[in-house]
Amino acid sequence: MVYSVWFSHLRRYLLGPSLANQGRRPELAKPVMKRIALALGALALSLPALAQTPAEIFTRYIAATGGAAAYARVKSQETKGTLLVPAQGSSGSFVMRYKAPGKMVMNATIPGIGELGQGYDGKIGWSRDPFLGTRTLQGEELAQMVNELVLSNDPAAYNKVFVKIELLKPGKVGKQSTLRVKLTPKVGGPQTLYFDPKTYLLLRRDAEVVTPQGKIPSENYYSDYRVVDGVKMPFKTRSVTGMGEQVVQVSQVKNNVALDDKFFAKPASAPAGKTKM
Repeated sequence: MVYSVWFSHLRRYLLGPSLANQGRRPELAKPVMKRIALALGALALSLPALAQTPAEIFTRYIAATGGAAAYARVKSQETKGTLLVPAQGSSGSFVMRYKAPGKMVMNATIPGIGELGQGYDGKIGWSRDPFLGTRTLQGEELAQMVNELVLSNDPAAYNKVFVKIELLKPGKVGKQSTLRVKLTPKVGGPQTLYFDPKTYLLLRRDAEVVTPQGKIPSENYYSDYRVVDGVKMPFKTRSVTGMGEQVVQVSQVKNNVALDDKFFAKPASAPAGKTKM
């Protein structure tokens, strides 16, 4: 058993090779026994966290961010913010709109690059940029978008798109210890989520971004959590890939705004280099 190995290591660390001599001298043995009691007490306090199932961790995450009922009250959402690429000193703006039960559209403007867009109307996913024009998303690229929608807007329904959830060894985000959960979707690659063991907020997520050029490993760090209409959400996301770092900073969130379904429909095809929106 893992705990047996852990206890053996703990005893060796605390007691050391001179325990026999300390046992013959009560004045030395007493401080050692106190250290043992304190260590075992700390271990006992940590056992509930160690014994948690990944599903329980995810349930606590949902509760920590407002609860399933709070998520359900958000029927639509409009989010605005900025995109920053520090290495290049460039920045842009974006508007993302969401409508339950699973529609999304994002439009961004980046100086020097142009206008980009991506959306899902509940059936068809699409992408539009100056390099590839307008195209329909399929396979893992489409599944990636659907999976993101569930995790961001309806996390209680994660088991509808993720078929396997596993508890991994604890990890770290910076110097902070974290609980790690691995989610494997029906379609696409797995994701690893890092949770704060005290607040149960999501601190980091590792995944492969599916692109027309291939899969790109990414690390996503979440911070600046704020409560909007009962739901706690990160206003800052720092994404790190082999191509560099990108920072998304949310400036405004409005819930339950009127959104026509036409917002989410795939736009008319446009050739590469012409993506006016």
